[in-house]
Amino acid sequence: AARVLIDGTEVGKIKNGEDAIFEVTPGKHVVLFYAGGERKCGAIFAPDPDGAEQKAFLLGDELCLMVNNGFENRLYTSYDGTQWMEPVTPIGLPDNCAVRSIVSDGEKAYYVDVDYLYVATTADEWLPVEQESNLIPLSMLMTFQDSVWAVVQDTDEKLYLAVVGENNQLHISGYNQPLDPNFPISHATTAEFKSATERARATIIGGFSRSGKSLNSRWNMEYSMASGYRLTNFSIEKPIFQSITGAALVWYDQVLFMFGGVDDNLQYKAPIL
Repeated sequence: AARVLIDGTEVGKIKNGEDAIFEVTPGKHVVLFYAGGERKCGAIFAPDPDGAEQKAFLLGDELCLMVNNGFENRLYTSYDGTQWMEPVTPIGLPDNCAVRSIVSDGEKAYYVDVDYLYVATTADEWLPVEQESNLIPLSMLMTFQDSVWAVVQDTDEKLYLAVVGENNQLHISGYNQPLDPNFPISHATTAEFKSATERARATIIGGFSRSGKSLNSRWNMEYSMASGYRLTNFSIEKPIFQSITGAALVWYDQVLFMFGGVDDNLQYKAPIL
């Protein structure tokens, strides 16, 4: 069984936990799911024994852990982090769902696959919404500035950022410039926070490019009333970590914490502060 920590205090156990992290209340509580291993930077992590892909997120007042082993999805939920429901199979998601690409804004959870955007208000039931534009959704990315963002491709195979709009349709808005061809299209780790000057910022680390290459890139999205959205590649200064996908990242107490994830050889990485 995996242990559950809130601000370093164990509050319960669940099955099939892993190195996922998320904020229950922004800036106040951090919840860790982990299963054995060495303690570093306050996080304990280890590869899932079943080799399953997992994602932890908050939806409504439920703590959710979605697991996919390549053939089926399993969902674990809890209201208090102590008592956990038996796993169920969520309705509506593809059987081979890349669960690490699920994004939740707290009220709804989102996932994209081929021509559909899947939307859920409760994690056990997902509604596929066919997209009416010519944009091809590739992956959900993050929440930023009260919007849910995804990476999409147009008919000329250029990459763009899109937001979820009316009737759950993806459209290009806010930042409308084509993306670098090596921008991550899946399995990136992101976090939204305020800079020292109180500007809204989001950081995007690692992930896979469209060509399938794993990345150690770092991108910064910033918003201000004066200049709107600005996306900057910080990857010129190489970070201390190598290529990484599926890591966990959270902004907590004025510090970005990142840990877990795998490298090119599918080896788990040490956490980084």
